[in-house]
Amino acid sequence: MARPRRTREQFAAAFWAKTEPDGDCLIWRGSVLNNGYGHTMYQARKLLAHRAAYELAHGPIPPKMEVCHRCDRRLCVAPAHLFLGTHAENLRDMSEKGRASRWQAEKDECVNGHPFSPDNTHVTPAGYRECRTCRRETKARYRMRQAQGESAAPLKIMRETCKRGHALTPDNTYVAPSGARTCRTCKRDYTRARQRRNYATRKAA
Repeated sequence: MARPRRTREQFAAAFWAKTEPDGDCLIWRGSVLNNGYGHTMYQARKLLAHRAAYELAHGPIPPKMEVCHRCDRRLCVAPAHLFLGTHAENLRDMSEKGRASRWQAEKDECVNGHPFSPDNTHVTPAGYRECRTCRRETKARYRMRQAQGESAAPLKIMRETCKRGHALTPDNTYVAPSGARTCRTCKRDYTRARQRRNYATRKAA
């Protein structure tokens, strides 16, 4: 017999019961994902804890909008600390506060070994850094293909490593039908982490 679904009021009571005040913040003490964000379940939907808190306090989240933290604490679910923004606005807010992808910001060279010097770094409107040397080389390959009459495929920098630093060797690279390359090591790690999370969720239910 299927377990009856909780009402919104029951879910809200159970949700706030898993929080704990910490200064001005309200910290989530329930399940936490590998990326440091809390998460919960409501009517067979997996929700990030801070998004659930926003919906409980302010109502539905519009499409393509993200819930951002004013306090920059991933486990904080205090409604007063949450606000809506687009993905670009969220990245810009992170960049302005000096916490945009710390592992990326700490790098002093691109995936192909070119230095992230002021003259060799292009910053996109979203706050991402791009290597100017790689951009020039990619455009040169693109123009060469056009001159040779080959199909002008979309510009893409051919990386030698994935974003986690694993070498994109033939044995460690999965090529999708679309041509997109994926690191097999990261793919395995992601699958195992997802299986562990699913097991923990079923065990806690």
